[in-house]
Amino acid sequence: MPLGLRSALVAAIALLAAAPASALTHSVREGRVTFSFLPGQLRSLGMEAIGTARPVSGGGSTLTGLEPPLFSFAVESSGLSFRTVEGRLDPGEAPGAGEIRAMGGLTLSARDPRTGAALPPAQLYDFRVDASSLEDGAVRLLAPGSAVPAPLEVRNARVGLDHRRNAMVIAGGDLVISSGWAAALGRPALAGTLIGGFDLRLSASEPLDDPPAPPASALRGSVLDVELFELYGLGALGREGAWPNGEVGLAAATTSCNPGDVPVPWTFGSFNQLIPDHPFIGLALFRESADGILEMIGTNWIKHGFFTVDGNDCILAPSDTCYPGGGNTLGLGCADTYGINNNGSRVYLGPREEVHPLEAVWEPYGSFFDATPVDTLRNYWGSETSETAHRLVVQDADLADSNLVYKYEGVYYVKDDDDLSNNIGWEGVRIAWDPSMIRYIFTDDTPGNEMDNDGPVIATWGDQQAEHPVAADDGTVWLASQVTDLGGGQWHYEYAVYNRTSARGLRSFAVPTGFANVTNVGFHDPDADPLNDWTSSVAAGGITWETDEWAVDPAANSLDYQEMFNFRFDADAPPVASQAMAGIFRPGTGSSLLMPTQSPAFGSVSSPSVGTAEGSFGLAAEPNPFRGTTRVAFQLERERSVRVSVLDVTGRAVRTLHDGRAPAGRSVIAWDGRDAAGNRTAAGIYFFRLESETESRTLKGTLLR
Repeated sequence: MPLGLRSALVAAIALLAAAPASALTHSVREGRVTFSFLPGQLRSLGMEAIGTARPVSGGGSTLTGLEPPLFSFAVESSGLSFRTVEGRLDPGEAPGAGEIRAMGGLTLSARDPRTGAALPPAQLYDFRVDASSLEDGAVRLLAPGSAVPAPLEVRNARVGLDHRRNAMVIAGGDLVISSGWAAALGRPALAGTLIGGFDLRLSASEPLDDPPAPPASALRGSVLDVELFELYGLGALGREGAWPNGEVGLAAATTSCNPGDVPVPWTFGSFNQLIPDHPFIGLALFRESADGILEMIGTNWIKHGFFTVDGNDCILAPSDTCYPGGGNTLGLGCADTYGINNNGSRVYLGPREEVHPLEAVWEPYGSFFDATPVDTLRNYWGSETSETAHRLVVQDADLADSNLVYKYEGVYYVKDDDDLSNNIGWEGVRIAWDPSMIRYIFTDDTPGNEMDNDGPVIATWGDQQAEHPVAADDGTVWLASQVTDLGGGQWHYEYAVYNRTSARGLRSFAVPTGFANVTNVGFHDPDADPLNDWTSSVAAGGITWETDEWAVDPAANSLDYQEMFNFRFDADAPPVASQAMAGIFRPGTGSSLLMPTQSPAFGSVSSPSVGTAEGSFGLAAEPNPFRGTTRVAFQLERERSVRVSVLDVTGRAVRTLHDGRAPAGRSVIAWDGRDAAGNRTAAGIYFFRLESETESRTLKGTLLR
């Protein structure tokens, strides 16, 4: 539960009580409580939700247009009120206890998923919402007279005021099984299991007073900043296939803060009107194996943020203040929380390619949500046949080792964010399959909600790690490497490349190998599809992995933002300082970048690499003919100045690959089929030319497209 939620809930809902002179008491005109259950999660637990409304106007309803369907019930409002101070929920402790009674209810039937035997149901009719006794930091749902008086609890909710709707809200909470119902089911390990979401709205009879404006000293208007403050509660929302050959859809809770000095736009839209000004949330899961290899094993579709309640979670000192933004902006010093169910809701998960990771901009017109007709009105409401689609999808096979500490990562992408160093972080979690419960058990490696690890996961791994700009108009990628001495004159080379904020992405990765003998070449990406793995080639002193160019296949398996790919091989040479070359996928200025690393040979595959063998003046290219990239190798009997050029059939210089001194022995350069301006050249015949002061060599090459 977020740090400030306990005190906020205690103060937020109260019956009429004595209030300080500066406080205003708002009587509740009407209210509504809404449940959104996870159908696949219920089925896996042997449960089913059945709703019943009282036969009164506005009593209850079941909305089936959304996925998952909603069960919504009116709240009895006789004598109910809540209190505000200067346009904010009263931060003081309310002296009285408050309860809210729903008009109608539902039953959660239960059967043993292994035997089909009936188990005690959860019966919630005319139930009460109890926020005054926060046992284990949770809102309790009470069923008077039931065999299980408190079957469900709410965690990770956002508590605040919705000035647009003139209401107090407990929004986006995670609905979980209570320890009491789990015990009644004879399955105590189910306590805390996520089964859906919870929202409560209490509309005031009188207009809410406006929140206070920040003082001029705070509102300087120069720094827009969003911080990932808390990341916690990784959990499952559904699965496909039978364990251990299926997959699971995951999500985690996040809390963001505004430590800047301007409010941050935070509006996804009204019920169906799509608006672009809001944050985006990315989640990913990593596994570090027992032998120290870090791999990414899953990412989510991008989560579209919406509506902030401006909580007090970020207030850590008496001098700190939250200035609410009224729902459409994250106010100065304020916090906003999305629970596990909320961050895994397909109603708000969209394709990552629609969002620019560096600029954090999104066009709603004609987007995934705005299908037919294209008019910026929402046409998609989350319905999917798969229980895992769009969520953080992970294969059972990648979760097989319960002894490992897995690492889940969260990122906020915000337009015009002035500080990208604090919008990303990660937490450790242990994940184990419980066959008796037919589900995964998630145990945070470090208790508590506050995030313990800033920055991306890749920054913590390997012998070397560094962040590199991709191009002048683009974001960054990380390269980390680790070399292990296997003994017997063999070394294992492991490289991890992580796209932090590059919209153009990468299509190739290459390192020099010199005269080393290379074996056990491998590649790993998180999508579990071997048909789109990057192909590798070892030739002419280097090793390259690549996928199709953008012009050939715009949907090729490029390395996109918040993705990490691994490249690996064994070699019979120890590591030396060198450079790796990465090819850029999407068009723009420049086609490749060099990144310092370690490899079995000096240099890089895009500039001469040092060899040691003596030999005559010579030139070669491999592969030839070639698609995309070939490696031009030349041999010198001594160190000297040479030029290596690419010429077309008319003799015109297309590109100079090297011009300057080169060492004795064999050197290798890569040509990616582009001219000096970075443009793709046409298919056809080209000539590679090696020139020194006294002699030259020419070799014909054939470029295929």
